[in-house]
Amino acid sequence: MDSVIIQKEDKILRRISKEVAISDIKKPKIKKIIQKMKEALNAEEDGVAIAAPQIGENLRIFVISKKIFEIMDEEKIQNKTPKIEKENILKDK
Repeated sequence: MDSVIIQKEDKILRRISKEVAISDIKKPKIKKIIQKMKEALNAEEDGVAIAAPQIGENLRIFVISKKIFEIMDEEKIQNKTPKIEKENILKDK
């Protein structure tokens, strides 16, 4: 299945999307849309979430990649944590 993510310039992303009832989530049409969303998201190396309008469906559905929940290793955390000087901490008190 060819999954193309609609870009921010497209007007469909500005439309108000239709609500989807919880009871409709298991219906074949909605399951197919969710599958298409997953495929589009998985095709993006750095993608972490997608909304249905991004695949051309004007519905309030979103999918979050499990990548977002992966725990970073200690080295990556240390590299991204800002260094706080002891002196600055004391000034705030």
